[in-house]
Amino acid sequence: MDLIEGIAATLDTLADEHKSGSAQNVGERIARSVFTARAFVRTIRENESLPDTLEPGWNRPAPANVDDVVGVLEDAAERVGMGDSFEGTITWEMPTGEPELEGADFGLVARYRIGNLQGQGGLRVFTKADDGPGA
Repeated sequence: MDLIEGIAATLDTLADEHKSGSAQNVGERIARSVFTARAFVRTIRENESLPDTLEPGWNRPAPANVDDVVGVLEDAAERVGMGDSFEGTITWEMPTGEPELEGADFGLVARYRIGNLQGQGGLRVFTKADDGPGA
């Protein structure tokens, strides 16, 4: 974001200087901003094609069955009820043709804090259907 804001600030400054008649080396400064912007776009495009190496459940839904979803909901509800979990997210959805969810009843993303009664606590993440709550 800082890079984009820097490019925009340079172009804004150039526009102001051009209006006031005090612009110097305008072409060179625009060329540098454009060169920087193009390098930034190349970097973004390279990173967009990187594979997601995290287990399903972190950035994309993990395959789950009905018992998995119910188990996660019960575990989270119990922890919230006892004051042990203060934040999290649980989302379950029907598979819509994703190869990694083939044969699953649901795609499940469940991440919530646990262990807060003992201090800062940790994070519980559902990552695989065969691991159940707390995977």
